[in-house]
Amino acid sequence: MDFSHLGLEERRDIQEWVVANPEILGDDLLIIAKEFSDFDQTSERLDLLAIDRDGKLVIIELKRDHSGTDVHWQAIKYASYLRHATSEDILRMLATYERVSEAEAEGKLIEHVETGSLENLNDDQRIILASHRFAPEVTSAVLWLNDKAQDEHLITCVQLIPYQDGDVLYVQTNTIIPVIGTERYSIQIGDIGIDETDGEASSSAGKKQRDVGLETEKMKSHISSAKSKPELWMNYLPT
Repeated sequence: MDFSHLGLEERRDIQEWVVANPEILGDDLLIIAKEFSDFDQTSERLDLLAIDRDGKLVIIELKRDHSGTDVHWQAIKYASYLRHATSEDILRMLATYERVSEAEAEGKLIEHVETGSLENLNDDQRIILASHRFAPEVTSAVLWLNDKAQDEHLITCVQLIPYQDGDVLYVQTNTIIPVIGTERYSIQIGDIGIDETDGEASSSAGKKQRDVGLETEKMKSHISSAKSKPELWMNYLPT
């Protein structure tokens, strides 16, 4: 079942659901901006911007039923635009978003970050991508980037899986990156062999899985092997 089959929209429903319950992304996040586009040389608009407990800016990109093949690149661009954001910039963002004074925004930020200080705010940035399905072009690139950065949490991929039982809507959230056993999310070179019957080279890349989607039994097995338990959220999508 897809979000689209349930008549749910990316911005109107899923985004508002995440705003109301940011913990579904597996982090203790403080949302500081929504649909942010206040950049000086581009009109691009990111979905959500948050601060984690370490004071890092967290760029959140949401997709409804499929990630597409370049959502990671979108988010990387936004992270680059925000890398020089100051504590004052972040205070203004939160004050505007919450419709409070900058003094109130400062108090909320100080309470949220573990250090209790804004001195090291935005020392680093990271990314969360959330979607029902992820293209292997995305997950493979994310794994490579995390490996090169030596930070498995640089880019996190969270799968959102909707279920419906009568009038009750359930959404299972599952962090697929980082997780133990990521080989299935990485594109690799297929096996190259020789057909012994006629001597012609043949490529046996195998069956390509284009989407990481609703494969309940496989996902249960994968979750079990990873020793991770998915979160189940009921009736959180706005009506």
